[in-house]
This record gives sequence, C-alpha cells and structure tokens, in this order.
Amino acid sequence: MSNPPAAGQREGAGLAGSRPYPPAPWQLYGDAQVHLLLCRRDRLERVPEGFRPLAIGGYTPVLAGFINYSGGSVLRYAELYVAVVGHVPGRRWPTATVTHMWVDSEASRQGGRELWGYPKELAQFELAISPTGAARAYDAKGGIATASLGPAIALPLRLSGNGGTYQPLGGRLQPVRARMSGRPVIGLGRFTPAAESPLGFLVGARRLLSAGLKQFHFTFGI
Repeated sequence: MSNPPAAGQREGAGLAGSRPYPPAPWQLYGDAQVHLLLCRRDRLERVPEGFRPLAIGGYTPVLAGFINYSGGSVLRYAELYVAVVGHVPGRRWPTATVTHMWVDSEASRQGGRELWGYPKELAQFELAISPTGAARAYDAKGGIATASLGPAIALPLRLSGNGGTYQPLGGRLQPVRARMSGRPVIGLGRFTPAAESPLGFLVGARRLLSAGLKQFHFTFGI
C-alpha cells in the first residue's frame, strides 16, 4: 500500500488567498468505503445531547469507513469516520451523527469543526481505495483503524440523492445537508478498530455489510 501525498500537498486545491478553508458548500469528488456494524449499546461512548441511538435488541447500527477526496475536490484529503445511527427530535426517520473523524488536512479539520461541528482530528493515512482496496489511519499514539473492501459487484446504475447528518454546533443539534451521487459497489470487507484507540468501543462489533461509492460527487453543506 503506497503512502498518500503529505497533507500540505493534498489540501492545496480550492483555497483562495489566505482563507484557511473554503466556504460552504464544498464540492467533493472521490471514492468512499463504508462498513455497517452493530455495536452493543452499553459500549457506545459519546453521542450529542438530544441524539437518541437506534436500539435493535440491545445493539445500535454504526457506520464506519474511509474516504479519499481527490480529483476536482475543493480540498483533497483522506478521512476516517464513524457515525452512530439514531433519532433526533422532530424528525420521523432515522439519521446519523458523526462521533469520530480523522483527516490528514488542517484546512479540512478546521473547516469541518467550524462550519458543521464535525469532531475532526488529524491523523496519517495509508490509503489505497477505489473504493475496493485497503486503508489504515494512525497518529502519534498508534493505530486507529484499518479496513478493506475485497472483490466487489458494481451496480449498473449511478445513484443520486440527498443525505447528511446532525451535529452539535452553537449549543444545539443542527442538520448538515448534502447532495450526493455515485456508483455503488458491494463486496467482502472488514473494519478493524485498534483496541487502544478512541474506536476501541467497536472491538467485537458485528459487521453486517461492506459497500462503497465509486467516483462520487458530494455537494456538502448545502
């Protein structure tokens, strides 16, 4: 697995003048990997106040995976994310909240925190996803997580739709809306959190599904 360019090289596209990060919305392109896990509710750690994790027989669905923002993206960077599925007041259908996130771009870290309330931290990545392939994230304290997506079946359609999460910002939960399109793939995969990392609570979680989104286009923060 080859190392990606350093953060300073990856994050240069799309910045104008001395602005630390681009204004919303962000136009992002690349490949994404997602693994649907079932985590025991008594192992869940942090969720924002007002967010109620979905309960399925003592378990809660959790989405975890890696994203490679590349090509014409307003910022080019790698990302590791974990999102808990649940409910927010006033919304009928389940949604999700990102509880853990790492990137290798300071501009993305600062913009994600200030614009939308994403808890982004900095990490280093070994990333080779398209969206099949393998990925690893680590920081000065050690490994955070690894993942892979093996031989995959690509669905013949390019799907599009609206999505997003709810994040704590300004003292309350607020929606972060996105519009997305891409080619979905389904395959054999794994997501392995490091036991001593902040994702240690996912050790032993059941993996239900591994999938990816190939050549996606996200309009983020609309």
